[in-house]
Amino acid sequence: MRLMPLVPLLALAACEAPRPAAPTRDVLTLRQVAAETSGRPYECTEYEAETDSCEAIARWSIHGNAVHAETLFALNTVPPAKVRVRSRHRIDAQGRSCGFIGTPQVTVQSAEPAETEKAIAGRVAAALAARMATACATFIRAGDSYMTEVRDAQGHLMEGGTARARFFERPRRLRPVQMQAP
Repeated sequence: MRLMPLVPLLALAACEAPRPAAPTRDVLTLRQVAAETSGRPYECTEYEAETDSCEAIARWSIHGNAVHAETLFALNTVPPAKVRVRSRHRIDAQGRSCGFIGTPQVTVQSAEPAETEKAIAGRVAAALAARMATACATFIRAGDSYMTEVRDAQGHLMEGGTARARFFERPRRLRPVQMQAP
């Protein structure tokens, strides 16, 4: 199973401030990244060496012209909540991960009552639906790691649409992020 940039990036984009745009050179297809990161199936979004942690951890696998993804991130709520998004995306002619195939499954685990977890899952699902219908994600080489870049259907870089991505053999700790309104 391999990691997938679209869900973690857009889920986090709903949770935090925008980042600067990534460089537009050395763009890679998903298949190229999968080959380069063989044996390192955990994609870490915004890795922080000091804490050995990530804002999101994803795994993805390519099946024909589709990507099956599972993404985890933690929300800085009281009590903290872990969010899991399972989704499928199409691979376009340029090798990018685009939109959803079907409806993503969003689940939340916390010490809150089930109704609260369901409400959090609804907010995350709404944020993803509002941003992902026509968005496409690309990997860009950045030294020994990557940048991910998400653009809308018109090719414009989306707000919060860039992030650093590193791949690891094992998952890292999750660093909580703040959830914003969709």
